[in-house]
Amino acid sequence: MERLQDDDQKRKPEIEEPVREAAVEEADTEKERESKTKFSGHGTSPAVAETRHEGPTASERAFGEGEFHEYVKTQGVEAVQLKESTEWTTSNGDKMKADAGDWKITGPDGSTWSCKADIFAKTYTESAPGHYVKTAATNARVLTKPTTIQTLEGTGTGNAGDYLVRGVNGEEYIVSKVKFESMYKRKNEGSSPRTRSIR
Repeated sequence: MERLQDDDQKRKPEIEEPVREAAVEEADTEKERESKTKFSGHGTSPAVAETRHEGPTASERAFGEGEFHEYVKTQGVEAVQLKESTEWTTSNGDKMKADAGDWKITGPDGSTWSCKADIFAKTYTESAPGHYVKTAATNARVLTKPTTIQTLEGTGTGNAGDYLVRGVNGEEYIVSKVKFESMYKRKNEGSSPRTRSIR
């Protein structure tokens, strides 16, 4: 009887060792998964984008999960298609570049920005010669901290309270709080967002 107990005690480490190794391997796998989804710094990261093809975008992973809402533009704009490249400045002071073929858009407040031709065709409808209304809904969320991202036109920056906008092709850009709330309202709501804590 004593010999059997001794034998059992000798066998236990052999049985438990594979279980321990499996647990270590699983922990290592979990660490690898976490390291692939972590991102330090600002802006979109191609390396991060390649590790996850579904779910949150690069900016959401970088700046924290945020809830996007649908907004509709309440005012019309003037627009003309560019024949040559040009530069423009966002309401946050960022320098952007527009290419020939892009659309130059002028808002009711006189501010201007650009839009790629394929995106413009999907989002705007002509209401009168040279005048357009945005017919596509806009997805946006409020930023909770200073943010920098890479947009189609250049590097965009924003502060807490500004809006991160996601366009029809998944492109993202930042719009200042004052400008966004003067032009958009929550879909199915009668007023602009005021206290909710992206153009």
